[in-house]
Amino acid sequence: MVESLVGLQRSVAPGDRNNEARFWLARQLCLCGKETLAKPLFDNLKKLSVPFRQKQGVRGVVLSATGKPADYYGQIYTLKPGFGFLRGDLDQLETFFSADRCADKFEDLEGGQRVQYNLGFTLRGPVALALRSTEVG
Repeated sequence: MVESLVGLQRSVAPGDRNNEARFWLARQLCLCGKETLAKPLFDNLKKLSVPFRQKQGVRGVVLSATGKPADYYGQIYTLKPGFGFLRGDLDQLETFFSADRCADKFEDLEGGQRVQYNLGFTLRGPVALALRSTEVG
């Protein structure tokens, strides 16, 4: 993974317009536990003059060895009407989720609740997909 990170870093130069490479570098930094380095990249990508739908489009879904979306676990720390944020167990990655991307009923979610999810990325940053509650026990 380090080799791919070095290659992606080389493809991004200050002031260039290689936003595709910038997105993949930010994604890879998040996956390597370097969210603080990824944040400024995502902040710049948020400001791009592209349609809102393109900014919100999920891509870069993390896959398991079987080629299916990988399962992640975390805990909801902020819950607002229609959206929230969770923190991943392994890497403490702060991840956005919205009501329309929940497998369970959004209304049944609570702050502090343990959840399972798949991880994807938008131009705005990491996003949880197929969010569902985990069973205790």
